[in-house]
Amino acid sequence: MVSIEDFEGEIEEQRNAHIWRYYMGDTPGPVKITLKPGVLVRITTGGRTEEGYSYNQETLLWTGRTLYVEDANQARDCDGRTDHYSLNKTTELGGNWDCDDDEVEYPSEWERVTSSQRDYSAEAMGY
Repeated sequence: MVSIEDFEGEIEEQRNAHIWRYYMGDTPGPVKITLKPGVLVRITTGGRTEEGYSYNQETLLWTGRTLYVEDANQARDCDGRTDHYSLNKTTELGGNWDCDDDEVEYPSEWERVTSSQRDYSAEAMGY
């Protein structure tokens, strides 16, 4: 399967990107992140829930022109364990984006590189 590390050496320009990401947690809200070309940034959130757990790891890679966002989630609740994975990319970084604010600009052109999901309970039942 394709992963974000496959694009790690793909540096197109030596300029930083400044983006906003919205994260939930003890103090939910927007977080400003500076990305340097070729440097992987990993943000892990999650923990125990009332019915089990949910962990999410987001990995960001900026190549100087292209932003890759890899999202991997593992969770377990009363219905069983699930895994979700996606890798997307965009070249549209017009301003601050991905923040709950009407004035924030969002990239509109995302390209899905790859994705997968797995439902362990459904597999055990033969679906």
